[in-house]
Amino acid sequence: MFVLNHTHYSRWLPVHIRDMMQLSDKHPAILAEFEAGKFTVNKTRNKFSAIALDHCHEQNNAIVKQSGGAIGLTTNSSALRRWLVAGPEVARMVTEFEKCVMGTQASVSDHSHHEQCASVQTAFISEVASLTAVLEEMGNPFLEKSDDLLVLDTRSIMDRSVGDTVRRAETLGIQQYKKFIKERLTECTVPITELLSKNKLALFSSKQARTQSKQKMQINALKNNCNLFSRLYIACQMRDGDLDTFFKHENQNSPPSLSLGVKLRFGTKADLLHCIQFEEIQDMNSPATLHVFHAFTGCDTTSLFAGRGKKTAFNTWNVFPEVTEAFEDLLHMQENFESTTISTLQRFVVLMYDRTSDIAEVNEARKHLFTRKSRSLENLPPTLASLEQHIKRVCYQSNCWNQALIPKPKLPSPGNWGWKKEQTGWEPVWTTLSEASRSCSELIHCSCKKGCARRCKCYKAALKCTALCFCSGDCHIHEL
Repeated sequence: MFVLNHTHYSRWLPVHIRDMMQLSDKHPAILAEFEAGKFTVNKTRNKFSAIALDHCHEQNNAIVKQSGGAIGLTTNSSALRRWLVAGPEVARMVTEFEKCVMGTQASVSDHSHHEQCASVQTAFISEVASLTAVLEEMGNPFLEKSDDLLVLDTRSIMDRSVGDTVRRAETLGIQQYKKFIKERLTECTVPITELLSKNKLALFSSKQARTQSKQKMQINALKNNCNLFSRLYIACQMRDGDLDTFFKHENQNSPPSLSLGVKLRFGTKADLLHCIQFEEIQDMNSPATLHVFHAFTGCDTTSLFAGRGKKTAFNTWNVFPEVTEAFEDLLHMQENFESTTISTLQRFVVLMYDRTSDIAEVNEARKHLFTRKSRSLENLPPTLASLEQHIKRVCYQSNCWNQALIPKPKLPSPGNWGWKKEQTGWEPVWTTLSEASRSCSELIHCSCKKGCARRCKCYKAALKCTALCFCSGDCHIHEL
């Protein structure tokens, strides 16, 4: 009741349980009647047909309320009292009359259970046969060693968050129940009417988050880019822009060159087989470097470079064999990579995007390709901050493969290697720098409604106000 956010049950069932536990002290006569079995009622002579008292009350209330119930009577106390007294008796008389007239009164000799009929038994046998057939075809689900929650007949796997809810629902519910008892009934430090916080748990009925289509994500990216450059154009009318700083940051919270939305960008892994079959790797000292190359150019846990598949990367490797040594360095998990390793991998990425370039750094290459060759932002290499996180994920995955034959490999937590732990699982860390719209000083704007003063954001940053500011750039605080 606590786990599934049944507020009224969660609030009053503990009170009911407490009252029942105190019957021996406060109401021993009622306890004796309960122990004698007088907590159920039989409405018929059929076997196994006893129901709880509150269940019987609810059924009788349903009969009383069939003709509108107390609707319209709550404002008239006298009429409400008459309805409460006469309603149940009238309902009883009407029910007995219907049974007599319609001939629906059960025979005295008919004491069979309502499920003891041919149709119910036939349906039950059919369901048992279907379940047996599924178990024989799919195997015994209770021998499944996986942590996944699946449907028996279809083997469809539920979302991992739903499985986590099922596994910890009982423990969480007991904890919240004990806390409620302690705070509101034992110590009385919290009123029993205080609001109960709801659990935001994934359930079977929870709607799965819709994944945006590739076209919609591209449209959103274009809108963000247009908005960013429009603001930059307006700001640069009054301020001098720094392109070097701008191209050190991604224009989105996830790099478009490595991600698709906020997910990893995947490619065709089978291209690696084509490269191995028809090409030769120059200066490859160890086959393990092929694992690093596969991870660097995109696998199940690392990103593909947008528009640069494994064939393009393989051809770049052949013309730039110096990267082999950098690949070998990634086979050793080090907290800090050598500067030569990062520089070599930067050069390798630049050549993947521009084979004729003599630039060594990816940030400089981003600026060059955008300003001189009119490349779109998606066709630019990632920033250095994004590339470093990608290299960490590559290093972690390569070392996992290197220990594939070890029964119990020892691996560090992915949290230090380009990943972060979220409620839904491990998510990639795209970059350690904020996006350009939040980092570039050119885009700083103030919201001074009563005129700019020394608390103005632009004044503090030693910048002139622009048309993006609330003052529209007409203030004179910067002339003081």
